[in-house]
Amino acid sequence: MALRRCYNSRFGFGLRPKRNDEFFLNNGAELLEELITSSEGKSSPIRIFSVQELEKATNNYADDLFFHEDSWYKMYKGTINGRAIIVSKSKQSNLISSSRAYEVAVLSRINHVNIVKILGCCLEIKIPTLVYEFFSQETLYDRIHKAGSSCYISWENCLKIATGVAYGLTYLHIDMATPIIHRNIKSSQILLDEHCNVKIIGFDISLPMPLGETEIECVVMGTFGYSDPCYIETGLVSEKSDVYSYGAVVFEMLTGKNVIEIEESELVSKFAEEKLVSFVEASLLKEVKKDQLMAFAQLVRRCLSVRWDERPTMKEVVQELRRIKGL
Repeated sequence: MALRRCYNSRFGFGLRPKRNDEFFLNNGAELLEELITSSEGKSSPIRIFSVQELEKATNNYADDLFFHEDSWYKMYKGTINGRAIIVSKSKQSNLISSSRAYEVAVLSRINHVNIVKILGCCLEIKIPTLVYEFFSQETLYDRIHKAGSSCYISWENCLKIATGVAYGLTYLHIDMATPIIHRNIKSSQILLDEHCNVKIIGFDISLPMPLGETEIECVVMGTFGYSDPCYIETGLVSEKSDVYSYGAVVFEMLTGKNVIEIEESELVSKFAEEKLVSFVEASLLKEVKKDQLMAFAQLVRRCLSVRWDERPTMKEVVQELRRIKGL
């Protein structure tokens, strides 16, 4: 049981005789250790939780603690040792478990105010369960679309949210030793607190970009409406794929329209200057300066271009958002 001893010394948890070692190994324990070791001490400490700990933390995954779900997982608010946490539990048994171990290893290397902080995981079930810091129980998708929601997003907060997401993506693309392509940016992967501060979640299909490369060939994954059409057509993904998804998210925020229900070819055309007023939320039009709105719309249109070379980088998006804020 050398691996068990190694994990014990590295992460500081005790040996558990009842642990399911078959799942523990199959779920990528060796991969997780290898990835964290390769970070050369740049990773945050990762705790390995037991099934029992997480069941107790979430009151056996009680319905009243559930707050968000995606195609592959459900999120619950929990409490462990007096600390609020988010528990992300898989709801599909056919997932590739090592991808969740990879997500743990990726997030353990990330320390950014706009990206969710990973605390640990549970590897002793068929598909690993991940544990994050608690930030909020509401996503940007909820804020935009939830029935009966009274939380209007002001122009100031639209800029704040757009800038927070842009900062997070810029960090992934240029500030990490190995750039990361998120590959599934959408409004339901953005947590918001009551002050519209942002945390990006959902790194289960993210990919590392080899140094010196600008694109990766891979199996197409993501969410219809947010996914880069170039990526869908060619199977090549790049940082510009995240830029397209970012543009779709901002389009959704400004218009209140669900991008999943809109044809890709219509996204840009709906933001043509002559049609803009009819699609932007009426409440926003009352408070925003026209030159700010037009500059913002032009930025979104560039992000949604069908050509990679016509899209800005996320660093350029951040720079333009700063300029727009000062108009």
